[in-house]
Amino acid sequence: MWAVIGGAILLVGAGRALPTAAPCSARPGAFSIRGRQTQAYDRERLAAGTVVDASGAQFVLPTTKHIVIHVAGGEGMCWSGGEALGAFPPDASWNTIHETYGMVVGVTNRAGAAAFTVENFTAFAYGKGVSLDAGGDGDWTIRNVHVVYGRDDCIENDWYNTGLIDSSFFDGCYDVMSSLQDPGLDVPDGQANVVTIRNSLLRLQVMDGIYETREAIPRHEAFWKWSATRGPRLNLRNNVFFTDDSSVSSNHADMYMAPPPGRLNECAGNIMIWEGNGPFPERLPSCFTLETGTRGLALWDSVVALWKARHPYASPDVAPPVVSLFQPGPGGTSVLSGTIDLVATAVDDRGVAGVQFRLDGRDIGSEVVTPTLVRRDRFTKYALRWDSRAVPNGSYALTASARDAVGNRATAGIVMVTVRN
Repeated sequence: MWAVIGGAILLVGAGRALPTAAPCSARPGAFSIRGRQTQAYDRERLAAGTVVDASGAQFVLPTTKHIVIHVAGGEGMCWSGGEALGAFPPDASWNTIHETYGMVVGVTNRAGAAAFTVENFTAFAYGKGVSLDAGGDGDWTIRNVHVVYGRDDCIENDWYNTGLIDSSFFDGCYDVMSSLQDPGLDVPDGQANVVTIRNSLLRLQVMDGIYETREAIPRHEAFWKWSATRGPRLNLRNNVFFTDDSSVSSNHADMYMAPPPGRLNECAGNIMIWEGNGPFPERLPSCFTLETGTRGLALWDSVVALWKARHPYASPDVAPPVVSLFQPGPGGTSVLSGTIDLVATAVDDRGVAGVQFRLDGRDIGSEVVTPTLVRRDRFTKYALRWDSRAVPNGSYALTASARDAVGNRATAGIVMVTVRN
């Protein structure tokens, strides 16, 4: 799907149609869901071959609901379209966000969904994007799926099943994919199985709410949370990876920035964009081209633009951004003196248009419209340099409001600060 030509990434076969699978929503008898949904979809006894056409469905649930879509049943089911639009703020604790899911397929130790397909689906601001949660979920397909700000595993395959990921975009993951059994579960050996990932974009994103409490935030894990002794093999073809930090836990915790040792089966045409300090933290196989610096950033922008052009939005923008204060807040002191940098973390499913800081409800400074590189994070941090001597000494309520391009807004929780000059 991608090629590097003259310093730019271009679509392979530009000028002719690339082969694509027909959407399963075109099958006769598809069951339709449309419009705004305020309740979770939970069905574990769907008939074999059931097709749920959720094109245009937008699930906007309160943060008390931790699973948006939960399906299981007969073989060959398909879910097509829909958006799971989360509202968990960036500073939500790991214990909160770890158990949240855009979609769960199967019921652990009870019901599976063999040969399940999910296509044209978006998950935003949940822990897991899509979780294949049962031993009976073998031969799954994830196609044209967009996971934005996946706070844990963008894809979870902890039962080591065979599957295919095609033409998908994982746009900011704490770790991209998990194939590491949970303690206490009896998971069959998966070494003979194969997960194929092709024509996809995979980006790690440092997060504010992380598992490793001894580490300074923000951090992320790795591309692969993988059992190198029992997990499936990997076929990697024509993918582009992006990261600007190493794994917080590294190999000793089954976290791998390069393909897990002994698990790479077939591999060709992959690009790794590394924007961190020093050399890439692990040795990459020869089927990867390493890109860095301004060239790497330009390449990433190119492939993202190409993917979005091929996957236009089919529904209106209804979800507000998620936003929280980072500094002051979890990333800095609450005593403000002299000129300081105020930093908020803000993310939107379709892009943040601006962040406005406020002190006691009044705007301070201009709206910040572009993210700033802060502690390894170049995508979600919005910073304002502000002279605290503009207000008298005292205690104030600081917050920030984030908006998207159509005016959906969210406001960060208040952080009480003391101005002392």
